[in-house]
Amino acid sequence: MENQLSNGEEFKVENIAREYDAFQFSIFSEKKYMNEIRSLLDLSSFSPEEVVVDIGCGTGLSTLCILEKNPKRVIGMDFSELMLHQARKRLPHIEFIVGDALHLSRIAPKANKIVGASFFYFTPQPAQLLQEVSRALSPHGEFLFDVQLKTSEEENPSYYYYQTLIEAFAEELGISIQFLPWINPHRTYTESEIANLARIENFVVHRYAERPIYTRDDLRRGHHHFLGQASNYFLPFLIDQKVERVIESAKKKMEPFYSNKLEGRLAKVCLKKKE
Repeated sequence: MENQLSNGEEFKVENIAREYDAFQFSIFSEKKYMNEIRSLLDLSSFSPEEVVVDIGCGTGLSTLCILEKNPKRVIGMDFSELMLHQARKRLPHIEFIVGDALHLSRIAPKANKIVGASFFYFTPQPAQLLQEVSRALSPHGEFLFDVQLKTSEEENPSYYYYQTLIEAFAEELGISIQFLPWINPHRTYTESEIANLARIENFVVHRYAERPIYTRDDLRRGHHHFLGQASNYFLPFLIDQKVERVIESAKKKMEPFYSNKLEGRLAKVCLKKKE
């Protein structure tokens, strides 16, 4: 049975989920964002007899794209009940379960395909995740996911920007940066690292594609949107003058960032289980 939320909790859930989706659409349009998910799914062929599990499904955007492939059954899974509450409202006829993907095989049924759109680079334990995915897949099953590729030895520069903003707000409030739970450190990979992980965990790289995912101007636009979202989130706790001070401080710190040549690249991967 779905958890019942109070009016206050309902407002908080919808506000967080709405901001999460808006953030996804801040760098790309909604149409482009959804097409990125569809192009990941196009790495494989779906049949009407298949069971598909969508890990890290969030508010159900990726689940919606999977449904367009008309598989027999789709199950959405996320660790956040807040996100799933919104996913159930978006797709009330679909089964959504709360759970950690690192325990996937104990929670979800055997699947022909597992999809992790905008998910893999958030896991701190990629090898363990692939082990669980392998256990949860049927023989010759497939795992479709995307990752941001390394462009240097440094961590993803876009994440550094968001971290700077969150730390500025958190310092002003005297709270942990975990107050915004979806802003977490994430890893980038090289093509060879992906292939090595796949080989060790009993997968082969069935299909692989990469493309530019953002430019400097894309990031500037997304960052400005994020500033607005973050300020709206914190307004109940900070007076307007403090919010403005934090925003202006963050903008100044990050101006040199925009002078650099930037082009993020995204890899879309389809791994096939060897057995």
